[in-house]
Amino acid sequence: MEKFNINVSGVDYKKGEAGIILSQMIMGGKMLQGNYVGNVFTGIKETLNITYGSSSAGLIQNYSCAFNDGASLTFTDKVLAPVSFSVMEEACIDSLEQMWQASLMLAGMNNSELVPTLGDFIAQHVAKKASAQIDTQIFVGTGTTQVNGFYTRAKADGSAVKVTSTTLTSANVVAAITAVYDALTDAAKSNNDVKIFISNKAYGFYCQALGALGIYAGLRSTDPATIGTKLYWDDRVEVVPVVGLGANQGFASSASNLFLGTDLESDSNSVSVVDMRTSTADRKYRVRMDYKIDCNYADSTAVVVLN
Repeated sequence: MEKFNINVSGVDYKKGEAGIILSQMIMGGKMLQGNYVGNVFTGIKETLNITYGSSSAGLIQNYSCAFNDGASLTFTDKVLAPVSFSVMEEACIDSLEQMWQASLMLAGMNNSELVPTLGDFIAQHVAKKASAQIDTQIFVGTGTTQVNGFYTRAKADGSAVKVTSTTLTSANVVAAITAVYDALTDAAKSNNDVKIFISNKAYGFYCQALGALGIYAGLRSTDPATIGTKLYWDDRVEVVPVVGLGANQGFASSASNLFLGTDLESDSNSVSVVDMRTSTADRKYRVRMDYKIDCNYADSTAVVVLN
């Protein structure tokens, strides 16, 4: 194969271009593509109040000519406040050269058809890797160099429902998932989009348990965006593996109760790919991506933590 000329000419993506790449990075992960986070806001400048209402049985009353306040509807606010984060990496250009070439030189193509630059490829490659980490951080991020994740928030939330875990195996994982399911409120289940998020290891045990019952194949979706498996006694509920959750940890909520916020049009957003050969003579590139993100849930009483 003829060697291609490599040009990483200090690509500094402008606001609109940066927004496209950052959109792919933030929202390109499996959790958002599969609608596991039900609410995504992409234009939060500072903060966004998540206002939700809850009501008691007194909401509906007998007819009366006079106005009688039922006093059963309560509104509560949670906040999305996107925080600035960065991706900063440096690597040898040669390490990605062959991968870039292979991705473009498909059967029937020739050199003249190589439109994307190596800079574009590097930006997209790094964005894809960062996207997988964001998938993890929106659940278990600690709020320091990462977003404060759903599980992390709920674990510290006195109003979230807590279920005590044990060392999970294929013999007891169904019992643990049942305990989480039973702890969910009727209001959460009525949304028909409940997700029980567990670790990859626990998910493997769950699949083994379904296999032992002879029902695994019938519960798997053919939709490639679906990464979990239906709960076999309630097909409104999906059991979903999350990379980064501890082996015996879990988190449950309706997807419509989960929120993610960012600002894809922020002036502080940036994506840069810099060729170091023009400055230090190193055959290296540097890539930097600056963005904002936050996540939260609305109703604390409608989430369950397995810990």
